[in-house]
Amino acid sequence: MKPHLKQLNFDPCSFKGIPLTPSMDERLDFISKSIEVSPLSDESIELANKVLKSGQLFRYGECNADGNYTALLEQKFASMMSQKYAIAVNSGGSAIYLALKSLGIGPKDRVGLNEFTLAPVPGAIENTGAEIVLFNISDHLVLDTEGFEKQLEISGVKAFVLSHMRGHIADLITIQSACENQGVFLIEDCAHTTGAQFNRQPVGSFGIAGCFSFQTYKQLNGGEGGIITTNDEDLAARAILFSGSYMLYDQHKARPPIEVFEKWKTMTPNYSLRLNELTSAILIPQLDELEDKNQRWREIYGILQKGINMIDGLQVIQANEAVLPAPTSFQFIINSLEKIPTFIQTARQYGLNIKWFGADQPIGFTSNSKHWGYLSPPSSIHPSLKRLCDVRIPVTLTDEECHSLLEIIRQVSSEMNII
Repeated sequence: MKPHLKQLNFDPCSFKGIPLTPSMDERLDFISKSIEVSPLSDESIELANKVLKSGQLFRYGECNADGNYTALLEQKFASMMSQKYAIAVNSGGSAIYLALKSLGIGPKDRVGLNEFTLAPVPGAIENTGAEIVLFNISDHLVLDTEGFEKQLEISGVKAFVLSHMRGHIADLITIQSACENQGVFLIEDCAHTTGAQFNRQPVGSFGIAGCFSFQTYKQLNGGEGGIITTNDEDLAARAILFSGSYMLYDQHKARPPIEVFEKWKTMTPNYSLRLNELTSAILIPQLDELEDKNQRWREIYGILQKGINMIDGLQVIQANEAVLPAPTSFQFIINSLEKIPTFIQTARQYGLNIKWFGADQPIGFTSNSKHWGYLSPPSSIHPSLKRLCDVRIPVTLTDEECHSLLEIIRQVSSEMNII
């Protein structure tokens, strides 16, 4: 017998619930609301107020650093990642772009990228003028490492941007070794994996640079922003100069020695991609909250994974056992490709917003490589990607709300006879 839902218990925006047959106005109003995020802590708000009252929102002072919050954020983040240097910038995409530029990547170069990623990542590569070479993914949605080193050699790429898209992390040991053997710069896109580990090592510390995002729906919420971590002093110095330090780079705390900047300061353009003091002040207290939030996200993911695995016709992507994840969203595959549009439409009638990576057109934050007309698209996308659905999971979800979410998916699957 099909389960019967008289009232929606899961509301991804306010969790108040709506009837199963709301009016069109109620439905549109409900779906248009933003997904709930956890509120900022009192400490973040207090530091933000200090910055606002001071009026010093710019990270540099002409004679000395007036604020120091951005410099402190860089110092704490570098320490958290067990890296020497960190450079805070205005977005995760800017972090990838500046990492590539700081390695000398330009129009004559080729840069590798795994197929499953988000639009700002190929956008950052395209911004350097380099040619993008897409690499295949496996059924687990991560870079296919079978023969990866040989593919690197054949492709002629100078750098490889490894996107840990939606928190799915490939075999970093194999990838790191292959890149080192072929003399390829490995840059990790960690926009969705802040605080994750592989073999107990921070994800983002395997390549020459790790690039992170502080966008609202990431693990650390600055509204917008990003950061680069590295142990390479030349990359760090150039990124600081590119980001727009003027000649005030000595105000950075997590920076290379001053003499390193002497090699680069007169030949590095200022791109004005700095992070500001207000955002940094909001972020600093969140570093201490990060592991507690990630632990709750892992618990939520575990409940959803167990539940989805009990629904016929749906599959959950299994992670490598070496991965300690930091999930902020949940993905599952619907076997019946032709039923996915109706499945999503029906779920929205219950108030559950599901995104789909295999759609013919890019929608919202969701797109795939066939939608990026500025590069040579593949003839087709991976079969798993065609059937991949995505649900954002606020860290504020209770166990009961997780089960209500699952009940909606189970109800829709049953109604549509998904097998």
